[in-house]
Amino acid sequence: MKIVTFILLSCLSLNVLSHTIKGTMVLKGSLKTRVFIKNKETSCRIKIEKVKNLLEEDSFGNPAYNVRAQIGLDSINFEKDIWLNNLFSLGKDRSEVRDFEYHSEDNSIKMKIDDEGRIKTVLVRYKDKDISCFF
Repeated sequence: MKIVTFILLSCLSLNVLSHTIKGTMVLKGSLKTRVFIKNKETSCRIKIEKVKNLLEEDSFGNPAYNVRAQIGLDSINFEKDIWLNNLFSLGKDRSEVRDFEYHSEDNSIKMKIDDEGRIKTVLVRYKDKDISCFF
């Protein structure tokens, strides 16, 4: 009986510590939308060029991905060619891969995708202001 109890508790503890992902990949391509910056309508563009394995895993063994993106905002002359990834630090040598969220290393750009890999939102931090582009 003690062995059965030990096995059951071991299985339960493994389930509590696990973190599973669907492995949704970002789709390549370009998107453009209109946003207002300082009461002026402008375009927000993003182009996904590359999606590749980061060759790093999170604390739960899930693979992380790098996404090469070109982001542009016309009215403020913002153009950035940047790598985004979906590996988030949880502190104390722990990390977590998130299926639907990507960020730049400096957290100045964040991107969310839907469950099919299409971009939903891009958040750009520019001069202490957040600019949100919804697609």
